[in-house]
Amino acid sequence: WGSADCITYSACGRLLASGGEDKTISIMSALNLKLMDKGLEDWVCESSVESLSFSPDGKILASGHKKGQVWLWQIDYLSDGRDKGAGGQVRVDHKRRLAYHTKEVKAIEFSPDGTMLATAGSDNEIV
Repeated sequence: WGSADCITYSACGRLLASGGEDKTISIMSALNLKLMDKGLEDWVCESSVESLSFSPDGKILASGHKKGQVWLWQIDYLSDGRDKGAGGQVRVDHKRRLAYHTKEVKAIEFSPDGTMLATAGSDNEIV
């Protein structure tokens, strides 16, 4: 799944997302580490992935990048009936690009209710 400089679990524990210097994000089953979607690299191509966070409901993945961008991705988990995260597919749609920082985004986190997103960058800013 490429280089992994950051990694995060979805709140339900079924999905695991990783990202790194290869400018890609991989989403896999947390149970068996089977890659579930590799389509994100088509959108994340400007700079390496420095930080990741799933929203509490698992429907949005936020990614922070070396050049200061923040991206939000719509995540749809489609179970294959075996459940427990072992099977199924993940459909990913590009949702929104936010540009907050002038340098790399080192940390990114959703509020517990999922209504706010906090980011911290190497530019000494917290947004």
